Amino acid sequence: MVLVGLTNDLSSVGRRPPGGQRGARLFTRLNVARSVREAEHQDLAARHPTAEAGPDAGA
Repeated sequence: MVLVGLTNDLSSVGRRPPGGQRGARLFTRLNVARSVREAEHQDLAARHPTAEAGPDAGA
């Protein structure tokens, strides 16, 4: 895991994961309630403490 973040606007993310690492994959979830999205983000961040926080983390 390289980066953990969340956003309300996927159009700001683009096609490549931040940092543009070759072979990196971007995982997105659509139409998820904010409370669920934030809880899942907290779980991922806790499980991957060395991951960088995304630019919109906490959005």
